[in-house]
Amino acid sequence: VVADDVVINGRIVGRVRGLKVRLTSTARVEGDIIHKTIAIESGAHFEGSVQRQDDPINQNAKNSKNEAASPDPSKMKQVSANGSSSNPSSPKIIS
Repeated sequence: VVADDVVINGRIVGRVRGLKVRLTSTARVEGDIIHKTIAIESGAHFEGSVQRQDDPINQNAKNSKNEAASPDPSKMKQVSANGSSSNPSSPKIIS
């Protein structure tokens, strides 16, 4: 999934890439999230890695260069639901 604003209400298996990413309390995500800002509501389930980038949408040159390389674990963070939320103006809703 690639979009400026991503709101996840349901289940996703795979990579999510967005400027603003929000996992609602009903979200179930298995995969990597690459974002500029992220919010994870209490009750959301997330298994994977999170990486902050200033421009997560337009990383074509960087991706083609590093596609085969493994991600650098020192730059990855494990996260859990913390009750935070955001209100993106025109989100992509995934149920």
